[in-house]
Amino acid sequence: MRKKILIGVLGMMAVLLSACSMEKEDMPVPVEIIEPITVPADTDENEMATAPSSGDEKEESTEPEEEPELPDAEPEKQSSVSDESSDTYREIYRQLVMETEGDALTFSLIYLNNDDIPELAVCDRGYEAYSIYTVKDGRAFCMMDAMTTVEMAYFEHSSIVSAFARWNGGGDEGGYGWYYYQVSEDKALANGDLPTLNFTYDAVYDEEGNWTGEGVTKYYHMDQEIDEAAYQQMMNELGIVEGKEKILTENALGKVEMLDQLGK
Repeated sequence: MRKKILIGVLGMMAVLLSACSMEKEDMPVPVEIIEPITVPADTDENEMATAPSSGDEKEESTEPEEEPELPDAEPEKQSSVSDESSDTYREIYRQLVMETEGDALTFSLIYLNNDDIPELAVCDRGYEAYSIYTVKDGRAFCMMDAMTTVEMAYFEHSSIVSAFARWNGGGDEGGYGWYYYQVSEDKALANGDLPTLNFTYDAVYDEEGNWTGEGVTKYYHMDQEIDEAAYQQMMNELGIVEGKEKILTENALGKVEMLDQLGK
């Protein structure tokens, strides 16, 4: 009897479990409804929400990339003497040549200071007097005013002129010297001004007045005697190289010829 009751209870439990299972299978699966997002027409795209990105991807920047600055184009190289400045110095020198009077005058254009505008050299052969002019503040400026000497030379682009002098006949049996002056646009050089450097040579004679075959050379800086080594060092510092000087009147022209050259 107990056995039959137990079997009946088990059978009823099996029927109930089967019914529960079927009821779960027939239940509808809930579905989440996602509302569409409406973006207003005047909304900036940068303000829209973006989907979260994974850690492997980098977030793109919404700011515009700055364009690299390009170097300015290299300006075209121009001549250090413009047409305007060329016409200016020509007209100034032309006027100066026309106003200069004398029958023994010669003129030449030289490059004495450190620019590309030439200086005007004037030589009065009747007095062995030399003058040099440059352009300053739109007018002629006298750098050297009628210095008298046997021979005048210059060193190109160095602002150095040199004057040669001789005495007692000159040569090895007499005396001579070279005097180096530094020109500027502050004042004009003139006779009596001290040279920056100079040397002198004097022949030596015995008691009977015969030349001994020797001479004495002395070196000076601003009229103070110095040794030869110091003299040579100062020569190098000033850019003075013996044998590189140019004679001031080497390419000299007469008045008419110089006016023609300046008028081109």
